[in-house]
Amino acid sequence: MKRAPGRARLTRRSLSLRARLLTGLIALTATFLVVMGVVTTVVLGTLERNQLNGEVRLASSQSVNWIAAGTEGFAAAYLSLDSGATGMITADSPTAETLLAEVKSLSGLPRREVFARLASLAKFERQPFNLTIDGAPTVRAAWRSVSTQATMSAKHVMPTGTAIIIVGRPASDATSNMGGIILTELITGGALIALLAVCGNWLIGRGLAAPGSSGQRRPAGAAFPDKFFVMVRSEGLEPPRFYSLPPQGSASTNSATSA
Repeated sequence: MKRAPGRARLTRRSLSLRARLLTGLIALTATFLVVMGVVTTVVLGTLERNQLNGEVRLASSQSVNWIAAGTEGFAAAYLSLDSGATGMITADSPTAETLLAEVKSLSGLPRREVFARLASLAKFERQPFNLTIDGAPTVRAAWRSVSTQATMSAKHVMPTGTAIIIVGRPASDATSNMGGIILTELITGGALIALLAVCGNWLIGRGLAAPGSSGQRRPAGAAFPDKFFVMVRSEGLEPPRFYSLPPQGSASTNSATSA
């Protein structure tokens, strides 16, 4: 049996509407996931950078012996302002090599110029700054001056006398957890979009169906269900009419004579 043209157009419109709704739903979900990913990356990256800065400040304030232990992944190097000697306080590492190269560049300079060079890196002592030398990985570091009394308790580490020490950690430690979080968000977002692509058409169909129905159309000419009520006025279907009464045939009270 040939389908009526009007019914064919209605079916095409219904399918087109579902497709548009599904596309919009997937686009909205993808936009939400992208925004959430960007916000998470920015906020978490800021928190980790602040945490690294706090750890660098704290490490630079510790004693020379504590720094020499190399705990928590820190490296350090020293510059003796009295003799110009330089060296590593912690064990050899790429971070310690970068710090040592920096203090060696200061060796032999007048004390005032040494502090001027350090102030160009960080205006105040124990203020974190980025240090990159000869393409080596960037180090988040902080410098401070050390008194003669402080170096006397660490003779096995550095010579006695006034000195400068630079303490630091790889700057990449601030983003060490970002890769795993971004990968987790990508996997979660991809799974959600795939689920919408597979089940979204069914969900939209259920949403467009009439309440209490299974999504199937009622055949033409089918009887209405039993629970179907029609509200009718108590006076009837026609509204009440207002009109004047016909004149009465009785005599007027003004013309009546008294007995």
